[in-house]
Amino acid sequence: MKPFTQMLVAVSALLFAFSAGAGQSTLFGKYENVRQALLKDSLTDIQRTAKDLAEAARTEKQPSIAERAEALSGVAGLKAARDSFAMLSEQMIRFRDGASGDRPIVIYCPMHKASWLQPKGAVTNPYADDASMRSCGQVRNDAATAPPAHQHHH
Repeated sequence: MKPFTQMLVAVSALLFAFSAGAGQSTLFGKYENVRQALLKDSLTDIQRTAKDLAEAARTEKQPSIAERAEALSGVAGLKAARDSFAMLSEQMIRFRDGASGDRPIVIYCPMHKASWLQPKGAVTNPYADDASMRSCGQVRNDAATAPPAHQHHH
């Protein structure tokens, strides 16, 4: 049993080392959880998932993301949550620009003048407080500062 245990420890160490690399960061997934909470207009979920992201960011030595996520976890309303999410998104987009591997896409909302990250696929705007505007957004090129690749008008 001992060699098996040693192998298990070695495999676990390798997996941890692999997941700790920038390309395999847990931050994108935890950020997406925050975005999904915003889409549901659930302040409790926003606060909980933001706190989770802040802890992960501290673990991954990303203090600016941790600071913004911590601020978001303490907001008192949905409007404040959306404003705080915009500042968090700026930090996450910077992190994304320095990451490699499978990364979320950057989308810009011209109405709210704010960007966010999300998986590829249909646009779901976390800033829209009206469900009819949830698909509004412009997919950006790889660089966060690049002009929009194409636009959706509503």
